Amino acid sequence: MKRLLIIHHSGIIGGAGVSLLHIIKSIDKQKYKVIVLCPDNPCEMIEILKNEDCEVIPLRNSPKIFNHYNGGIEHALSIKTLKNIIEILKDYRVMENYIKNTKPDIVIINSMTLFWLGRIIKKLNLKSICFHRETYQKGLIGLRSKIIKLGLSKWFDKVVFISKNDLKETGKISAITEVIYDRVEVSSFTSISKDEAIKKLNLDTNYKYVLYLGGMSKLKGAHIIMKAMKYVNESAKLIFINDTDSLIHPRFKDYKNIKDKIRLLLKKDIKYVVYKIYQKDNLKEKVIFKERTKNPEVYYKACDLVVFPSTKPHQSRPIYEAGISKIPILITDFIETSEFAKNGITAITFKNKDYIELANKINKIILGEIDTTEIVKQNYLQSIKNHDFATLKNDLERILDNM
Repeated sequence: MKRLLIIHHSGIIGGAGVSLLHIIKSIDKQKYKVIVLCPDNPCEMIEILKNEDCEVIPLRNSPKIFNHYNGGIEHALSIKTLKNIIEILKDYRVMENYIKNTKPDIVIINSMTLFWLGRIIKKLNLKSICFHRETYQKGLIGLRSKIIKLGLSKWFDKVVFISKNDLKETGKISAITEVIYDRVEVSSFTSISKDEAIKKLNLDTNYKYVLYLGGMSKLKGAHIIMKAMKYVNESAKLIFINDTDSLIHPRFKDYKNIKDKIRLLLKKDIKYVVYKIYQKDNLKEKVIFKERTKNPEVYYKACDLVVFPSTKPHQSRPIYEAGISKIPILITDFIETSEFAKNGITAITFKNKDYIELANKINKIILGEIDTTEIVKQNYLQSIKNHDFATLKNDLERILDNM
């Protein structure tokens, strides 16, 4: 039996975390012993992984991500970038020891932001796969993207992309490349009805519900959807998926990181920004906060529309989760996400950061002024074709068995 090490980059149960769980569930445990290295701050992923058929090793301050992706550090020539590089250099020996001690035959890196670990894996003469989940950030001259691409090319045996666009953006590299789309467990989305979901969430059946799953993220447009809600028809309410089921005023003492404290003082912290919009526009009766979960299907089934107002290109799991749920998705218009979100065909799009257009289109959809029947149908068909969890096992067997 081969030892398969998977290195994850975040303790939060986000899209990449769900994909990690899908990978673990789909790997043949008769062939591979699965070991997962995962940050334990926060401990969401660790607690979930403990219930999976794998060995879990929590990491306190590792691994450090290379902070160049959409939503990461914008400027290459900055103190933040220098500090990020220093952190990675300090983490190099730590991660090398972790990898050595697990004695793997194959190592999977579950994020492009951990590409630098490829150098360690190559040095240890181990087989390697990188799951490339992030969209490249556009820099001044693209130096950091070139560094990532060079690392992917030199240090990995295979690089697996979750979209054809990201493969195209990467260009020709020496590693074997594959496209394996993220998956949705279809049965989870069909096991509960809309009425059951509404009842479970204790929602009023007299309203239409709009679902936002991005949490307090500027990248995913938390402030954009909150601004839009002022102009959304009173017959609709927003279900805002957050780390808690309430919204409280951000307090200075709640922030441990000095950078976050400064950002709060400057009134640029996203939690502060969202809170102020919520208060100023008196949105108490229009926004419902619900806690993040690894099983979001109950939220999808209860809602009538999904919104993904990201401010930068970001591969969006809600596109195909909405597809499986047979509800429309309203998403920012980016060429990088148009592989699955084609305006008027599989999704409805709006101009980046234009919260007025977002609100207007929410209104038209919930009031029936835009017929989404065919759009929903086409998104469902493409989601079933490309994102059914039942087909992931075969894809993973293909890339692992040929290592």
